[in-house]
Amino acid sequence: MPAWVSAEALKVVLHYLKTNELDCTIDYTNQTLIQRLLWLTDFLQIDELQSLLLCERIIPSLNAQNCLLFLSESFKKLKIAEDSSELWYKLFNKSIESLAKHLVWNIENKKAELLETNDKILEEVIERALKFASYMGDTNQQSIINLFLETQNLKDPLECLAQQHEKIIAKKFLSKLNLFQTMLISDNSDTESPNISWKLKNLSQITTKETAIFKFGGFSWKLIAKPKTVSKTNETKILELYLKYESPTDVVTLNETDGFSKLFPGYKKSGTIRSTHKSKEGNFEELDSYPRSGFLSVSYNIKVNGELVKQQTTIRSCLIQNSPFILLSSLRLEEDSFLNEKESEFTIFLNLEFVYSSLLLHIFNNMETFTKNGKIGLIKGNDLSVILRSMGPNVQSWRTGIELVQRWSKSHHHWNNK
Repeated sequence: MPAWVSAEALKVVLHYLKTNELDCTIDYTNQTLIQRLLWLTDFLQIDELQSLLLCERIIPSLNAQNCLLFLSESFKKLKIAEDSSELWYKLFNKSIESLAKHLVWNIENKKAELLETNDKILEEVIERALKFASYMGDTNQQSIINLFLETQNLKDPLECLAQQHEKIIAKKFLSKLNLFQTMLISDNSDTESPNISWKLKNLSQITTKETAIFKFGGFSWKLIAKPKTVSKTNETKILELYLKYESPTDVVTLNETDGFSKLFPGYKKSGTIRSTHKSKEGNFEELDSYPRSGFLSVSYNIKVNGELVKQQTTIRSCLIQNSPFILLSSLRLEEDSFLNEKESEFTIFLNLEFVYSSLLLHIFNNMETFTKNGKIGLIKGNDLSVILRSMGPNVQSWRTGIELVQRWSKSHHHWNNK
């Protein structure tokens, strides 16, 4: 037997082989014991006992203290064994979920261990943590933002926001998988996954059209096509496409293996995960709805009749309490060759950027400090307008806003000319 096999772990295995049951006299909250049991059942290839441990003792007992350990164990398992059981994918996903919900606790108590987590997984955890914070209406995300800055080797949130903007616009919704993503899958096919497709006819004669409401990222949306006429001729020359935020929804539909499949596309398993909020006792419970205020940042690509409208991904931020319209694109009917007057199919690829919107919220919450920052010009014009619209209708807010615009204008000119 390997040196790491303990007498207690061996006792559990022997008891199971005799009775087909778990030994009830054992303390299964002992993390070291559970870890050794996972190793031992792997070593002895006792899959039934391993499944029993995962299903009855480990997954239901994930918490702030043990989620990091089991995230590490499940990741190592899935890296070396792509035919692992569904329960390993579930453990991986639930560990990410638990760590995201308890990220602040782990930052305060296990930061060194946390920073040893795979970079891609840690970024996913941070994004989910900020997503949970957004759903719960928690605007105090300081420690999570500081952790993200540390993982990016940056100290200034303004620099980080600019860096995230460059990453997002360089993102390819339709690109092939990179080497890291293909480590566990053999199919290296395109990962096209359109959020919604929409066919419109007789574009020059079109009136305002709307899609049915669809759910995306835990919120309800609709697409709107609106003609824009030239005043002199009263003829439709431009077709504007909008994304309209409708309302929160009460269920987020995700793959059961969402955490792993997002990092390693190709794993398609089913399941539904409800959103959560934190109760007064500190426990996370199911949400009936999401908050109706805050920032949202949406990145997107548009295809018309199979052709990309822009090669770069676009990102837009908005205030959700205003039920916003986001202008996705203005298409010139007589000039854009990919449009077909009789019928055109529009395919919209969407993603919510919670890290980006959380950075923007952090900057807004500390506006007086960042207004005096010489790098304030790194903020994009669209984001600046969102910040200005978020300011209250009082004299002090307007003074701050005027100072912000003045400093931003000078700084933006400087950074654009670098």
